Amino acid sequence: MAISLLCFCLITLVTLILFEKKIKQSKWNLPPSPPKFPVIGNLHQIGELPHRSLERLARKYGPVMLLHFGFVPVVVVSSREAAEEVLRTHDLDCCSRPKLVGTRLLSRDFKDIAFTPYGEEWKERRKLAVRELFCLKKVQSFRYIREEECNFMVKKLSESAVCRSPVDLSKALFWLTASILFRVALGQNFNESKFIDKEKIEELVFEAETALGSFTCSDSFPVAGLGWLVDWLSGQHKRLNDVFFKLDDLFQRVIDDHLSTGRSKDHQDIVDSMLDMIHKQGQNGSLNLTVDHIRGVLLNIFLAGIDTGAITMIWAMTELARNPNLMKKVQREIRDALGNNKKTITEEDVEKVPYLKMVIKETFRLHHAVPLLLPRETMVHIKVQGYNIPPKTQILVNAGAIGRDPKLWTNPEEFNPERFINSPVDYRGQYFELLPFGSGRRICPGMPMGMATVELGLLNLLYFFDWSLPDGMTHEDIDTEEAGTLTIVKKVPLKLVPIRPKKRKMEISLLCLFLITFTSLIFVGKKIKRSKWNLPPSPPEFPIIGSLHQVGELPHRSLQRLAERAGHVMLVHLGFIPVTVISSKEAAEEVLKTHDLDCCSRPKLVGTKLISRGFKDIGFTPYSEEWKERRKFLVREFFCFKKVQSFGYIREEECNLLVKKLFESAVDQSPVDLSKTLFWLTASIVFRVAFGQSFHESQLIDKEKVDELIFEAETAQASFTCSDFFPIAGLGWLVDWLSGQHKRLHDIFFKLDALLQRVIDDHMHPGRSKGDITDLMLDVMHKQGKDDALQLTLDHIKGFLTNIFIAGIDTGALTMIWAMTELARNPKVMKKLQGQIRDHFGNNKERITEKDIGKVPYLNLVIKETFRLHPVVPLLLPKETMAHIKVQGYDIPPKRRILINAWAIAKDPKLWTNPEEFIPERFIDSHVDYRGQHFELLPFGSGRRICPGMAMGIATVELGLLNLLYFFDWKLPDGMRQRDIDVEEGGTLTIVKKVPLKLVPVRVH
Repeated sequence: MAISLLCFCLITLVTLILFEKKIKQSKWNLPPSPPKFPVIGNLHQIGELPHRSLERLARKYGPVMLLHFGFVPVVVVSSREAAEEVLRTHDLDCCSRPKLVGTRLLSRDFKDIAFTPYGEEWKERRKLAVRELFCLKKVQSFRYIREEECNFMVKKLSESAVCRSPVDLSKALFWLTASILFRVALGQNFNESKFIDKEKIEELVFEAETALGSFTCSDSFPVAGLGWLVDWLSGQHKRLNDVFFKLDDLFQRVIDDHLSTGRSKDHQDIVDSMLDMIHKQGQNGSLNLTVDHIRGVLLNIFLAGIDTGAITMIWAMTELARNPNLMKKVQREIRDALGNNKKTITEEDVEKVPYLKMVIKETFRLHHAVPLLLPRETMVHIKVQGYNIPPKTQILVNAGAIGRDPKLWTNPEEFNPERFINSPVDYRGQYFELLPFGSGRRICPGMPMGMATVELGLLNLLYFFDWSLPDGMTHEDIDTEEAGTLTIVKKVPLKLVPIRPKKRKMEISLLCLFLITFTSLIFVGKKIKRSKWNLPPSPPEFPIIGSLHQVGELPHRSLQRLAERAGHVMLVHLGFIPVTVISSKEAAEEVLKTHDLDCCSRPKLVGTKLISRGFKDIGFTPYSEEWKERRKFLVREFFCFKKVQSFGYIREEECNLLVKKLFESAVDQSPVDLSKTLFWLTASIVFRVAFGQSFHESQLIDKEKVDELIFEAETAQASFTCSDFFPIAGLGWLVDWLSGQHKRLHDIFFKLDALLQRVIDDHMHPGRSKGDITDLMLDVMHKQGKDDALQLTLDHIKGFLTNIFIAGIDTGALTMIWAMTELARNPKVMKKLQGQIRDHFGNNKERITEKDIGKVPYLNLVIKETFRLHPVVPLLLPKETMAHIKVQGYDIPPKRRILINAWAIAKDPKLWTNPEEFIPERFIDSHVDYRGQHFELLPFGSGRRICPGMAMGIATVELGLLNLLYFFDWKLPDGMRQRDIDVEEGGTLTIVKKVPLKLVPVRVH
């Protein structure tokens, strides 16, 4: 920067500068300053990333800090409070711009909006631009362009998805924003225009931003033309003029094209609008526009419109790729909200995905595209945080530093969109902790246009594609190094592999073909019912299918989102079937307690009828006197406290076997698939307790296939069956037959029946040891009399065993898996719990017994919090009303299905502070329990239909976790971090951890 020459020329001025400084210090209470050198001031302390350098200095010298860039005093503001004083309290007094060499040249001597100093002409210019070019109506008029260009991007990415080749998203997103802007502003097709070299546009944007953001001696040393001389000698003048001529050439060609006769145009772009204003303006107008004004405004749009939108999307995709759990969460929300069959995304879809908006806010916070807001200049003396700031002083607001201030943000360096749940903080300039567009009179006028592009672009990327890393790359390898001057880009381009997700098939088209003639009947029926009942509110629905298109792969999440809009007591139509969905504690209490008897029946569904042998079980049978006798018998004989305790030795032995197996893995520090290990633990216990079979040794059981059989059985009972939702004239049955659903259900039934028959046959052999549940039920069946109230048959025994097989194995294993997952993600909680366990039991126990349960109260809190955050059955089994009832003032007629969304209630922010966080301490001094008396926590249901096997399940979970946490420490596999632990859900009836949990056991005792 030719500093040596500069110092030589200016050394004689040093004494004068120091003297002037002394006078000012005595006159003003100026902000604190870091130590500076003569002449150059603090320039030596500014690195390649000025916002980072200034942030470090502010930590030491305060959030309002005075620096000297050469001879020019600059006040740097780095706190929310100081920013509010500058941008709101003193907005009018410091909303001018300094006259810098680069901005003067590129803006055609301040003929633009962004860089022009404050004045009456600037006010008229901005008013005109906002009214004519950036108003909401104008932004919406360009909507089709944004949608078309996003569709084009999706087609290009789909080509890469076919061969699974990595895509340079940095370039792809730059071209997306450039394509939109060139059509909106310049009326040019970015990909086809003859006078645009799209490969060089990115380079031109970079050169222009560098010219505006780089160090210029003329600006920092405006004394006797010496700064100008240094710029001339160093080539800075030539670089600025080269950029100016390139931009001028581009804009002139665009304007000439618009002035040519016979030009075809599909819309009126911004250049068209401004040329019309020039042609129509009168001589007495308050603002006389010229072609230079057009070029100045185009400069602002060209720089701010292309780069900032692309940069925001690039940083958002970077953080989502580094945090795959968040990527899956936002994609799940998007796909649940929009369904799986959309061919194109429209801007109406943006309002359906609130979590995406949180992701964008968090991207703005962590990665400001313009971290240092464009410099302001005071027009009068002002005071900020008690410090004097004289007129003609430059002010820099470090929005990047404010966005990472630990006083404002918990864990500010982490990407955590959930911090904006229930937060009023927005990016529109009213909240000074988040300032991506600035605030006050100088707020970016193109904000609505930019946001529309960012939201629609990300929505397309996340709906149509899954994203994987290139081969050999891990999440830790994703680079977040910054580069740039005016805007801050990701230094290393982001490369990801797009994958087209598989879509679910639900044969809706075929169904609609068969049932279209019934549409009028449905609408008439609805009208009659609406007039008769005060029914709960409903979300918008389609004819015939109702709300089926709004129910995604995880129904509990889809229904929660619908309830947020429609209400906590909500009526949805799944096909022709009206279903009332309950999502609040108060409504659940009315259903499960107040009206328990009136709505404790079950609907007769095709899958449950088949699997339960014509409703010969407990879980799925409709309410009746026989069901009451059946349940009484089961609770009295098999699930009473005495019987549960009698099986305690089995649970202890199987847990001991588990510990021995884990010891083997601990020897060589190899990762263990805890998902499979804990499934085998609960299966081993249930098979001995219920079937009298050793899970590991029995010749009747293929243990590798039991997991698959349970999954198939649960899927059969919870999956979409047309017969259940379209029970008219046998058409639903026909669709199920054509789609193969009937065959799948019967295949599963025969597999279950074969297993249970083998178990019963084995029990019929003489001389076999007895004492399990199958034995006891066979004894009762053989000894019963003709006059007994309950007449047991083999089908009843198979029905009971089916309930135990499905509910007993899967739910206990899943609860332990989710508990260990959350403990691994929260190592402080893990250590606290292990500390209490080991402090209580000492270091010399060889085995844990059931007498040890209940002695570690914090374990009980951890289990409760697991039930809350991860209820294994998030939608309680459906109920059916037997009489007319009222819930929260709404009518629910007889024969109406009711679904209680226990998951949504457990995530209700009105009931739980920070509901998405795993915090066992929330249950300290809390009376809330899981036994069905507190309706904010319902893992086992409540009322007459509460799970009868609760005591058995809890005993297994407590003993299993106690063994895992007493005998072992747990660490992550090499190269894995806590945030890499996946919490994506899968499943139908029960909700599993989609990616198996693998941890490394370390033997302690």
